[in-house]
Amino acid sequence: MAGSDPNAQAPEPNLARCRVFAGSLHAGVDATVIAFGRAVESLMGHRADAGDHLEAALAADPNLVAAHLLRGFALRTLGRRDLMPGIRAALAAAESSMKECGVGAREQALFDALKSWSGGCGPKAADILDRRLADEPCDLLLIKLAHAIRFMLGDCAGMLESLAKVVPAFSEGDDGLGFVLGCRAFALEEVGEFEAAEATARHGLDLEPRDAWGLHALVHVHFERGEAAAGLSSLAANESRFEGLNNFAGHLAWHEALFQVEQSRPAFALDLYDRRIAIYPPRDYRDFSNASSLLILLEGRGLDLVARWKALATIARERFHDHGSAFADLHYVLALAASGRREEASRFVAAMRRTSLARAERAKDRGRDHHDARVSLEVGIPVSEAIVEACLGRRDRARAQLGAFAGSTRRLGGSRAQRRVLDWVMQDPEARSAQKPNRPGPDPDCVANAGSASQGSQE
Repeated sequence: MAGSDPNAQAPEPNLARCRVFAGSLHAGVDATVIAFGRAVESLMGHRADAGDHLEAALAADPNLVAAHLLRGFALRTLGRRDLMPGIRAALAAAESSMKECGVGAREQALFDALKSWSGGCGPKAADILDRRLADEPCDLLLIKLAHAIRFMLGDCAGMLESLAKVVPAFSEGDDGLGFVLGCRAFALEEVGEFEAAEATARHGLDLEPRDAWGLHALVHVHFERGEAAAGLSSLAANESRFEGLNNFAGHLAWHEALFQVEQSRPAFALDLYDRRIAIYPPRDYRDFSNASSLLILLEGRGLDLVARWKALATIARERFHDHGSAFADLHYVLALAASGRREEASRFVAAMRRTSLARAERAKDRGRDHHDARVSLEVGIPVSEAIVEACLGRRDRARAQLGAFAGSTRRLGGSRAQRRVLDWVMQDPEARSAQKPNRPGPDPDCVANAGSASQGSQE
C-alpha cells in the first residue's frame, strides 16, 4: 500500500475537509460544521470519538437536525429493541427542530429513513437514502448509512448497486473517497469478486490509511481465499489502525482469531477471545455474535469453554423479550443451547415467534410491512430451531431443516464469514476441529443478484 501511513494520527480540524464530511447543513457556524464533520468522519472510520464529536455538534447547535438523527441511527445499529425510547426521542427532537428551523431534502430523507428503519422496514430506509444520493452522490453520511443498513439486511447486491452509482461522482484525491472505496471493496467481497475487492481495498487504504472498514474488507478477502498467513500479516502490519477504534476492534480481533484457528492455534484464538472480544458483548449484538460464533468454532479442540458459555448465556437471558434482529436472536439461542440451557433456548425461540407474529399483525393492520418480523418468521425462527436441534445432538435433523433455507440465510443479515456459524454449529465438534473455518467460493444467492453492479470505476 504505497503512500499509506498506518501510523497516521487523526488530522487537526480542517474546515474544508469537515464541510465535505458534514455535507449540506442548515448551520452557518464553523464550530458546528467542524464538530459534525468530525463526527461523520469518525463514524466512517469506526472511531470511538464519534459520540463526543456528535455531542459537540449539538452543543454548538441544539437544533442540528442531522445530529439528532445520527444519534438515532447509531442506536438503531445496535439491534436492540430496549433502545427504541432513545430512537423515538431522537426522531422527536429532530422533528421539533425541523418545525422550528425548516427542513432540507437531506434532513427529510434522514428523518424518513430512520422512521422506516425504527418501524422494522430496513429495505425502505435504505431505498430512501439511495434516492437522496441520486441528487447528492457524494454525501458521505448517506453513503455510510445506506451501506450499513444493507449490510445488516444481508443485501450484498444492494450494497454493490448503491456504491456503483456514487463512486463515479468522486475524483481521485477527493476527501472521503478512501472510505467509500472501503465500502465498495466490502460489497465486492460479499458477492465473491475477490480480486476486485482486494484491489479496491488497497486503493482505498492508500487514500485513507485510517479506514478500518477498508482493512476489514481486505481481511475478508484473505479469509475467503483461505489465506490465513496473509490475513494475519495484514492485521499485524496495520495494528496501529486499531488505536482509537470503537468496538469494531473486537470484530477485527474475531477475524484474527479465525485465522489462528485456521493455523491450528486454538489457544491463541481463545486468548484473543478473553482479551479483545469478550470485553464487548453486552452492548452490541454484533459483539455477541463475535463471541458466540468463535466459541462454537473452538468446541472440540480441547479447551475449557464452560464458564465463557455461561457468561454469554447470562447476556442472552437479558435479551429474552428484545428480538430486535433475527441475526442477533439466533446467536442468543446458540449461547443458551450450547451452554446446556436447551429448554431456555426453546422458550427463546417461542418468544421470537410470539413477538414477530404480533409485530407483523400490527403492521398489517396499519397497511404496512414489518420486514424484520417477516424475516424472523420465514428464516430466523426455523434456523434457530435447527440450532437447538444441533446442540441436542440431532444434527442430521438440524442439517435437513437448515438445508431448506440454504438460499435464504443471507436475509438474516451479516457477512458471508459471519453466517459460517451455521456451518460450524451443524458439524460434530470432532469433525469441526478437523476442518478449516472458511468455505471457499462465492455466495450463490448474492452473486445471482449482483447483476452489473460490480462494474464501475475507481478500482
